[in-house]
Amino acid sequence: MIPTFLFSPKTSPQSLWARIFPGLNPKPPGHQPPHSNPNVPPSPTTPARLALGQKHGQKHGQKHGQKNWQKSWQKSWRYGGGGILAIVLVGNTLAPALANGFTPPKRGYPDGGITRGGGTRSTPTLCVDPASPPLAPLVPKTAMALTQAEYPRFFWFFPENTASRGEFRLFSVTNQGRGLWDDTLLYQTEFQISGESGIASLKLPDTLNLPPLEVGQPYRWYVSLMCNPLDPVHNITISGWVERSALAPQVQDRLEQLQGRDRAELFAQEGLWFDALETLADLRCGDPNNPDLLNEWSALLQDDDIALANLVETPLLQQCTSFSSDDLDGDLGGNLSDSQSLK
Repeated sequence: MIPTFLFSPKTSPQSLWARIFPGLNPKPPGHQPPHSNPNVPPSPTTPARLALGQKHGQKHGQKHGQKNWQKSWQKSWRYGGGGILAIVLVGNTLAPALANGFTPPKRGYPDGGITRGGGTRSTPTLCVDPASPPLAPLVPKTAMALTQAEYPRFFWFFPENTASRGEFRLFSVTNQGRGLWDDTLLYQTEFQISGESGIASLKLPDTLNLPPLEVGQPYRWYVSLMCNPLDPVHNITISGWVERSALAPQVQDRLEQLQGRDRAELFAQEGLWFDALETLADLRCGDPNNPDLLNEWSALLQDDDIALANLVETPLLQQCTSFSSDDLDGDLGGNLSDSQSLK
């Protein structure tokens, strides 16, 4: 058994190698793999393992497009250089983090751009420090944010703030020839906030005669910090997209047989962002110090198609419902309180 101090979700293969075999260089002289993220060091490898990893990455890249080749190569270290790590950690119980990663849907956002970070701010009554990270939705970088749920749960990042309340709104959209425009306000609620920085969430209620999301129909949602309730122009607002996608019958059958982290893995493979995020958030809420869950949460947010690595260590602001992290099935607590539907 490898001592637990040698490994954590943030331990790189290089640092682990150095701790176990000090003085040995796991890389051939001059070797520099095609690595695009300076914050994630390349894995220890040999020429043979490098060739195997590159072969797997090229094959994966040909299947999914040359632009994803680097991401495929990074994942392929499990087949190449990662073999060393697998042998060394044979006695460790840490589970692999989302082994197949997040598979984004082929379609992007209806507005053709990145939806996060486009909030509105009013300088005179700003209730957030301009130097702090901005209010932001937790959504994929460019691929459409999908869910299979009729009443999904939405996530966003709250910076530290002095706002009195928060607001959530959900709109259906209509195509008016020049793009999609907000059409009907389906749900609106205000809620109390603590002013703390962290990841917040809200689940659409299924008890207020609110119709479920329609399959294949995009919706736009907004979250606002109400800096001045008497003057909405001073609110800070961000928006995101969501679309419900139906599961294939065989995938639904598999899902019904899975629990816990396996469900999150399947959701990620199917490109169901909100479902994968909600599953892992609930699991982490019930077992916040579980290294396997921290590893998978980190892997999901750091995925190239998600690009939310800056929020990996951000605390969850949700309230937890008591449950076993190995037996998650169905919807659990964690929604913001003091909400009401405005018809």
